[in-house]
Amino acid sequence: MSDLYTAEGWVNAQLLTRSRAPFVIAVGGRGIGKTYGVLDELLQIGEPFIYLRRTQVQIDACKVPELSPFNAVCRNRGIIIESGTISKYVAGFHRVNGEEKTLVALGIALSTFANVRGFDASGYKYCVFDEFIPERHERPIPHEGEAFLNVLETINRNRELLGEDPIHVIMLSNANKLDSPILAAIGALQPLDRMTRAGRDWGRWYDGALEIFRYIDSPISEKKRSGALYRLANNEDFTGMALDNSFSGDTYYNVCSKPIREYEAVASAQGITVYRHKSNGSYYIVPGVRSENVYTSSPEQMRAFCRKTVGAYEAMGRGQVFYASAPVKVTWETIWR
Repeated sequence: MSDLYTAEGWVNAQLLTRSRAPFVIAVGGRGIGKTYGVLDELLQIGEPFIYLRRTQVQIDACKVPELSPFNAVCRNRGIIIESGTISKYVAGFHRVNGEEKTLVALGIALSTFANVRGFDASGYKYCVFDEFIPERHERPIPHEGEAFLNVLETINRNRELLGEDPIHVIMLSNANKLDSPILAAIGALQPLDRMTRAGRDWGRWYDGALEIFRYIDSPISEKKRSGALYRLANNEDFTGMALDNSFSGDTYYNVCSKPIREYEAVASAQGITVYRHKSNGSYYIVPGVRSENVYTSSPEQMRAFCRKTVGAYEAMGRGQVFYASAPVKVTWETIWR
């Protein structure tokens, strides 16, 4: 897509805020203008929105004036946005104009609000989910994908049944890892993997319900490459994520194509099938249900599937498990995790 960036090289956030897709994913390097651009655009639109983060600790940090996500926009626009507490778990961001204060955004955490029901969010047309893919050192949230869907259901309610547009969800992240329960929950793993392998920077999926932007040639990232941090950092994964919008090396480790005729099916579950090589002890895991031994997603059935495929789990330590695609690898590793 030719207009991904502004004339100055920053992310063109208008493409994200004005997209007709209910779900918009923007994945790119650090500091290229994703969050800044979206917050600035929504301030110009003038609609209050929901600012979503994964954990309550992150939302609580945003309440601190010095750590507000709006600080850079305020400096450049010459405006004042106060951050503070609306309730124990909810942050409020208000634009200050003399004696008048106007709500700009409501800050909530996925980990806190996943189990909250009944709050009214009908007045919000936008939801910005910032840093939705966790860094590898962050703790996972139990049933994170399901938690995200529950929060969206509570926010969205029956808008579409009433003839209204669904809430416009803008999801922003660095390319930390493809193994994201939230990507899996909304069916974005396969599209994002296909775009990554094809080197595509934009795609529309599911009859226009999902739009994905990948900032793989950011002019800002290129300028940052000569900075002190990246001259010092001896870590290809970090540089790839922060500058090149590439997922960590382990995401695509052992992802390749194998001649399926050399393998025999062992078992299927969660939309994948485990194959065992007929002679050398390696395993190949592919998408689809291709075995006579099919297991459902119930806890008992999944334990039985793991017993059936324990040989493949043991072979992982020997580097003898291969995957037809990264989403297949993510599913397999999630089952065992």
